[in-house]
Amino acid sequence: MTAILIAAAALATAQATHEINRAYCLSLGDDSQAPWADAPEWQRESAVKGVEFHVTNPDVDASASHDSWMAQKVADGWVYGEVKDADKKTHPCIVPFAELPPSQQLKDVLFKATVHAVYPGFASAAGHIDNLGDDLEQAKSQVAELTGKLDAATKKAAKLSRGEASADKPRKIGPVKERLSIEDLRAAMAGADKIEILFGDGKRESGAAPVVVEGDAWSDHALGLMLREPVEIHGPVHGSQPYHVRGFALVLDGKQVAWSERPEPLMVGAGQKYQLSNDIFF
Repeated sequence: MTAILIAAAALATAQATHEINRAYCLSLGDDSQAPWADAPEWQRESAVKGVEFHVTNPDVDASASHDSWMAQKVADGWVYGEVKDADKKTHPCIVPFAELPPSQQLKDVLFKATVHAVYPGFASAAGHIDNLGDDLEQAKSQVAELTGKLDAATKKAAKLSRGEASADKPRKIGPVKERLSIEDLRAAMAGADKIEILFGDGKRESGAAPVVVEGDAWSDHALGLMLREPVEIHGPVHGSQPYHVRGFALVLDGKQVAWSERPEPLMVGAGQKYQLSNDIFF
């Protein structure tokens, strides 16, 4: 009976982690995650194994969580690929934790936090399970409440990803008349409060969300000032037209100061995701 309760607790917690991750993905413009009830079996099993890993290893950090997930993926035949494809078993996150963009590292932080907050009697997971049955019922109630809140949040996030909740029009961006030197760009960025990279078709913003750059994220390169940190862009929601990324705009405090044309335009279709690494120069 105890084994059944433990399995049920892991399953309920896995559902919570899945729905929180789905909501977070939607906030990034990624609608590829199906609700728990519609998620494929391999994805559910992955979430349950992740919960079991944290219950067994309560003191590990987010990087260990990622390492465990990656080892499981590789064992199941998955390999690195720029686009996540369940049929081809490719995933852009099959890289060391340190090489993940911050937006992806946060997923592991959220996963651990959810397990610690939701798993029944987590502090007693090492063997003291006297109240596991009561805790499980409480956890189910928490999951139901959380799922309701997440449904509302995901709908709002989906609207934001389509631009429905904002009256802002795509900003005009494109080639500039004069290209600034690396020294001038660094000086301009040093005096800026907000540094953004926008993705455009040469005339205005495309569908990808702008990226805010913070800290020392730039390196001098023969092609110009290079962004060291990987950038992840997501396609539109399913049913929407793809968009083209012909180049990148550097925007400081709302004003475009530089433009970088891609050698080849990138077409981003519905549900697709691309990670750009050492690809953005000004």
